[in-house]
Amino acid sequence: MVEWWNSIPGDQRVYWYIGIPFTTLFIIQTLLPFLGLGDHGDFGDSNENLGDIHEYLDSDGFQDYTFDDVSSPFRLLTMRNFIVFFTVFSWTGIVLDKFNMNKILEVLLSCGAGFIVSLIISSLFYFIANLTEYGGMDLKNAINAKGEVYLTIPGAKDGVGKVTVIVQGTSRELDAMTNGKTIPTGERVKVIGVIDNQILLVENLVEDHID
Repeated sequence: MVEWWNSIPGDQRVYWYIGIPFTTLFIIQTLLPFLGLGDHGDFGDSNENLGDIHEYLDSDGFQDYTFDDVSSPFRLLTMRNFIVFFTVFSWTGIVLDKFNMNKILEVLLSCGAGFIVSLIISSLFYFIANLTEYGGMDLKNAINAKGEVYLTIPGAKDGVGKVTVIVQGTSRELDAMTNGKTIPTGERVKVIGVIDNQILLVENLVEDHID
């Protein structure tokens, strides 16, 4: 083992330094769900976030989403993708290094491979989450339900916001529009209809603001 390690060129060892820990994390992340110990394949606390991006990311760390989060927005900056990126980056670099190509090109190609794989995985999670959402839930069951605005809903159907509402016994964050004035985050609303079987039509629940 020592002889093998000493035979690796110094610049290639950088990829191994990255690849060994991230590959280990990737394997653990993959195996945890099958052992009943993980959160559906996501490594780390799925309630931690990275930064603050338009009210989706609101605390420190990385946020991840699983198939059970039926209202998951499309995410690229997640702990899962962070691990996948560096795993793919390192192994791609190890392979390309054997071709003795330009180092800058080598790093760029390795980054590109990591980004593409991360994008593919994020897309799969996003589409499966949406299939789960609309495949097992009838939005018409939300009509007359009351909820709270999660992301501001533009007035006069000029855009889509999000509301938190209980549908079929489960609290969900769903797309919503309104015919009236803009409804800011935190306002109480009532579902009055469904648009194209995908978007809730809501109105401001004025009576809830009366003390």
